[in-house]
Amino acid sequence: MKPKYPQIKRVAMFCSAISIGGLTAWSPTGSQEGAQLEEVLVTASKRGIAISAQDSNYSVTAFGQDTIEKMGVEGFTDFSRAVPGLDVVDRGPSQKSYIIRGLNGDGESTVGVYVDNIPMVGSGSDALGVNGNQPDLGSFDMSAIEVLRGPQGTLYGASSVSGVVRYVTNKPNTEEFEGRIQLDAGTIAHGSSVGSMKGMVNIPLAENKAALRLVGYYRDFGGFVDNVVLGRDPSCYARGLANLGAPGRTVPEVGFDYSNPTCTSGVAEGQEDINSYTVKGIRAQLGWDISENSTLNFQYFHQETDIDGRTASNPFDSSYRIGPPFIPGGSTFFTPAAGDLATNVRGAEPHTDEMNVFGVEYDHQFENLSLSVSLNRLERDLHDYLDSSSPARLHNRFFNTPLGPWGGATISRFDRVAVSSKQSVEQTTLEARIASSFDGPFNFLVGVFSQDLQTDLDSKVPELSPVTGLPLADTILILDRQAGVDQTSNALFGEAYWDINDQLQFMAGLRYFDINREQRSFLTVPFVNSVPIGGRPGNQPSEKKSFDDVTYKAQITYRPTENAQVYAQYAEGFRAGGVNAQITPNIPPSFDPDTAISTELGIKTSWMDGRLFANFSIYNVDWENTQIGASFTSQFNGLVNCSEHDNPATSKGWEAEITFQATEKLTAGMTYTAMDGHWNIDPNTCVPADVAATLSDPIGGEAGQKLIGIPDSSFSMFVDQELNWTSSIPGYVRLDVFKQAEVDVNQIRVDRNIKNPSYVLANLRLGASFENFDLALYVRNLTDEKANLSFFNNFQQENRVTPAQPRTVGLTFDYRF
Repeated sequence: MKPKYPQIKRVAMFCSAISIGGLTAWSPTGSQEGAQLEEVLVTASKRGIAISAQDSNYSVTAFGQDTIEKMGVEGFTDFSRAVPGLDVVDRGPSQKSYIIRGLNGDGESTVGVYVDNIPMVGSGSDALGVNGNQPDLGSFDMSAIEVLRGPQGTLYGASSVSGVVRYVTNKPNTEEFEGRIQLDAGTIAHGSSVGSMKGMVNIPLAENKAALRLVGYYRDFGGFVDNVVLGRDPSCYARGLANLGAPGRTVPEVGFDYSNPTCTSGVAEGQEDINSYTVKGIRAQLGWDISENSTLNFQYFHQETDIDGRTASNPFDSSYRIGPPFIPGGSTFFTPAAGDLATNVRGAEPHTDEMNVFGVEYDHQFENLSLSVSLNRLERDLHDYLDSSSPARLHNRFFNTPLGPWGGATISRFDRVAVSSKQSVEQTTLEARIASSFDGPFNFLVGVFSQDLQTDLDSKVPELSPVTGLPLADTILILDRQAGVDQTSNALFGEAYWDINDQLQFMAGLRYFDINREQRSFLTVPFVNSVPIGGRPGNQPSEKKSFDDVTYKAQITYRPTENAQVYAQYAEGFRAGGVNAQITPNIPPSFDPDTAISTELGIKTSWMDGRLFANFSIYNVDWENTQIGASFTSQFNGLVNCSEHDNPATSKGWEAEITFQATEKLTAGMTYTAMDGHWNIDPNTCVPADVAATLSDPIGGEAGQKLIGIPDSSFSMFVDQELNWTSSIPGYVRLDVFKQAEVDVNQIRVDRNIKNPSYVLANLRLGASFENFDLALYVRNLTDEKANLSFFNNFQQENRVTPAQPRTVGLTFDYRF
């Protein structure tokens, strides 16, 4: 029988061949004296020691500060494409969902995000989308960015089902005063300008026993998407529901009235580059060397993101059908495409995100033990608007026509509405751990973790002005709901390490967790002001729910030489269970945790006296009891578990990372990922039958269908050449190229799915160093590729695309003192 995944089999055979004998016998010649790859130190193991990413015995990609700056990293997507297996559902700044190794779906994030030891929290308007707004953190003065691939449930707990992204800040330096100022300015093709100001100062205090490090940054992004609908008098658009009786008739959703002499085509004033935004933030850290063995570090981070409109375009026609009883015979309505960098949504979509983080960390080194205690507090407030005017004709019909047996309803007078979501997150975490550093073969790490989490939501659906797209002063609310979650989590975790001999090491770990969650929900105005449709006002029934379980991890590592290691790993990760708001009685009151079970084989090799790194891994992840979103009414959803079948979803694939120091000044590298994440069963059959019978729409999906938003493969490469522009002006040229294959599935329902084409993006950066400052000329999206980064097609977002930023040319000035 032909193997189903021949590429995985070939890589496994290759890894085995190398580990058995190839490395021990090979002795390269022709090495370049002094040319050796710089290794990035990582601290993700939580053992109080920093080791190079190459020496670590797990799948990790790490970028040091020099690489972060040469790549011109401003946000997540500037480095994520260079990490094998790391993808993103991109709705714009501060509105991203991270994906590692294909595990993507409704519910909480499958990827943990940390700044140092502080866990970040995503947010969303309901249980289905709480991973939709992962924070997009400023990367200036970061020491490193680390991406751990594979479940990290033992050390990192919930929502690390597929991996962890860690931002590591530069800590206060007690030995030296230093400072830095960075200015940046650029222009976007087909758009506006970009600019930023950033600064850092490090001040030693108390006779070099303490230091204060301050970082500040401000970025102004001009935007490049136009709204072709807003900003005009409503009379410029042809509307009305007359003469719609012919079955199957196609009618424009919004038709521009060219016969109106007061209206002109094009973009109205003030509607150009509507996806402009600003980001400003500060980081303050006070480090204190209490003694030779004890340190204390206080942290405060603040960041504000203010977005004028969502980075989304409508490059495709879209349509929907309204049938009886609302329109006799039924008609199909369509909205023509607006363009590659244009949108025709009828509501403005501003978004704000303000985050404050407080932290204190104490570290003490005993003779053979290290103690680390961290206490953190995160407060995050968001306000998001999502245009929900589609289907506008149905809104109009509701407003003018009684709903027969369902009673009356109130919809917008102007067939334009939006979902306004005010969200707040407050999280307090405490973690304490002890790690050993014995000279013998046995070592360990043990820790405790506690979390108190509270989220609050104020969700409204107001009418919008047909001119500005913003809520009307005298708006009629079509929905007014307050909700929240109170959660406490406690965990005990540990890992044990046994060096069986000089070449063989065994590791085993586990995490016991206990989570208690309670949902709050109060309905002030039911959806469309209709009790039969939107639920009864007042408190919705909600039960408290507790979950406890144990996750495991085991690994064996073999090092045949000092330049090679092979590891085989079993690891589990989990997402917490939770509760649904029972706005209607058929919504289940709760859902259970889900678990990812991963097996992985990896090999890391170093060749040519450290000039060549070649790393490979193959993996299989079974996603058990998968949480999945279900529609119980046309407006309200809930999470349910795929509990009727074992192993409902699987992701498997292989990854390669190769880096080569060709000469002392020329470095090149590449990554490649082949991935197959899919449903093993029809998702409609994996939920309990009594739950499926109450759904307003089928869940969708088919056995064999790929998971949402993941490509079959992705590729990246870079070339970094150091050079001398003149005899006294050194510099560099760096080229980064990223390719993503076609994404087959962007919507689980087959009838709404449209494939996302493959794309290639390239960035170029040229730098020069002078006596006390640096200059860099950069070009992002060198070829001005018109790429669709993410695709959305559902009831409220018809064929919407997140477009790639067009070619951007700019100059960075960096002064250090």
